[in-house]
Amino acid sequence: MLHGSWRPLVLCVAAGLLLAGSARAATVTSLALGRDEHGPQLAVDVSGSASPHLFTLSHPTRVVLDLSPAVLRPGLGLPAVTPGVMNVRLGRRDDGGVRIVLELAAAARPQLVTETSAEHTTYRVLLGGAVMPRTFHTLQCIGPDGQVKWEETIENLRELSPSSFGSV
Repeated sequence: MLHGSWRPLVLCVAAGLLLAGSARAATVTSLALGRDEHGPQLAVDVSGSASPHLFTLSHPTRVVLDLSPAVLRPGLGLPAVTPGVMNVRLGRRDDGGVRIVLELAAAARPQLVTETSAEHTTYRVLLGGAVMPRTFHTLQCIGPDGQVKWEETIENLRELSPSSFGSV
């Protein structure tokens, strides 16, 4: 137990250590969800620098970005969703970091790009490597006699073109 004049000194040192620890944490200042010709992407602006960790989870399909050490700017809002991204969540981690979760409509192979300047860092999560769910369709050409003239199995109907049908 501390008595006398030591107690205020110990409290000041403890408060200083807490402030010093939080001063080193980066601050997430903005989140923006958008699209380009390659698909959806998330831009996370951070004052300072944090260590990023990007990974995926399934059931439902999610892309997770952990930034540590980091804190959220007070009043930071969530970005509006965009096609391909069904939900966005964020929160504090017990280890002093921030977690950002994107729930996706389909599986993806996300990429992380880091852009650094003297004032801040932008972490971009590129979701352009989205993987279409595999679906197969069987097409048949049936002649007037009811007989199958040709049959072809095609993966993903988006791949159809006039040349897919061949000649009859």
